[in-house]
Amino acid sequence: MTPKFRPFAFRHFLIAAAGLIAASTASSASTLTWTGIDNAYWNDVLSFNWKNSSGARQTYVDGDDVIFDGTNSTDSATDVKVNIEVSYINGNFVGVKPKSVTVTGATIFLSGSIEGAATLTLSGRDAGEISSDGTYKFITSFQSDNTFTGLVSFVKSAAVLEAAGGLGANSNKVNIDDGSTLYLSNNLNKLGTTAAVFLSR
Repeated sequence: MTPKFRPFAFRHFLIAAAGLIAASTASSASTLTWTGIDNAYWNDVLSFNWKNSSGARQTYVDGDDVIFDGTNSTDSATDVKVNIEVSYINGNFVGVKPKSVTVTGATIFLSGSIEGAATLTLSGRDAGEISSDGTYKFITSFQSDNTFTGLVSFVKSAAVLEAAGGLGANSNKVNIDDGSTLYLSNNLNKLGTTAAVFLSR
């Protein structure tokens, strides 16, 4: 029987291979800002969804400092959506390992995992719209678990937490200043943080 060609699997093979090549040839970390100009995948090494400080289009490499400023090259009128494309390397599913993540505008992190020792900073409140039924838009949200271990800082910012591990593996490393708000989905009412507002659903 002739085996069937599976484009999905082949695409992930290309992504994993290209990612390993990029990581082995990168000489230093870059500071990249999300554009999403090709698609909504953070670590798609076959697309150029980032720009560097000079405005040149780039692909992501682990160790980069990344910025999400709430803008989207494809449609500025909608929420910026980001997926982390999980790769299968050496028998393990892996996400992304940036040096730092800075969010200054509303971004929805839909899937996949931020890993390693990354830090996360949310700075500058995006007003957002929170409805009485718990729905929301134009505000940063974390909808999947992350395992990064670095410090999380809210600086006059706001976010919605839909997954218990959305802010990483160390809940004791989350600093929320007086001008910030963390909204929790009702199914996360056991997190026990006094800086949180529960969404009514």
